[in-house]
Amino acid sequence: MTKRAFILIHRPGLSAAEIAAASKALERFRAFDIGYDVRPLSDKAVKGVKMGAQFLEALGTKGPMHMRFDRFLVPRLGDEYAEAIMASQRGGLAIGVGLTDEPIFLSVNSPRDRTEERVMGANRYRGGALVSVAGLRGAFGFDRGSGEYGVHPETAMRALELAVCHEAGHVLIETYGRNAETLEDEWHCGHPNCLMRAAPGIEQFVRQIVNARLDFCKGCIRLIQREIELLHEPEDD
Repeated sequence: MTKRAFILIHRPGLSAAEIAAASKALERFRAFDIGYDVRPLSDKAVKGVKMGAQFLEALGTKGPMHMRFDRFLVPRLGDEYAEAIMASQRGGLAIGVGLTDEPIFLSVNSPRDRTEERVMGANRYRGGALVSVAGLRGAFGFDRGSGEYGVHPETAMRALELAVCHEAGHVLIETYGRNAETLEDEWHCGHPNCLMRAAPGIEQFVRQIVNARLDFCKGCIRLIQREIELLHEPEDD
């Protein structure tokens, strides 16, 4: 495992199949020489993880998570945490990917108004990512008793795998959307056959990315490789 690895941190209540699908997503990044580990949520799990306190807070939240667009993974923490958040971005720490069964709502500040949108995932460049299975469970008939998806389970798990890939990709790729006008335009690749393209909503994501079996385009691969090279540079003493 490389020095800078992904850490998949999951809440209690995630099924074995969901954890396996998310793990399969992070397995893809071994091609870029970055490994991963899987940890159930605990104080110990977030040690050595960027924004560890924020992961613990977010994944420990019961009920829908309401997050500020410009402050990823700070669902209830105030401005006094800004310094701690900046400190948590230091090098030498693993990159967290949180998996939750609670819905995520992201607050968006636009030039016209402030809105809140339900999303599958949220991310912060070089910081970490969260992915929620709540929407997938609703769309694919998840049964809490059996822990199984009753409708097209293979598609559901492929959707989760690619959602984790997509959000982890955002963590490693600097933002695209300098000239974007809407949330859907921001931080996404313009290549029609790229996993990093915009696909707001589960139906669009499944139709345009999952069923099409998209992967990273050559341009995004180069950006990820460049970032991995930076992550692998020796730390200054």
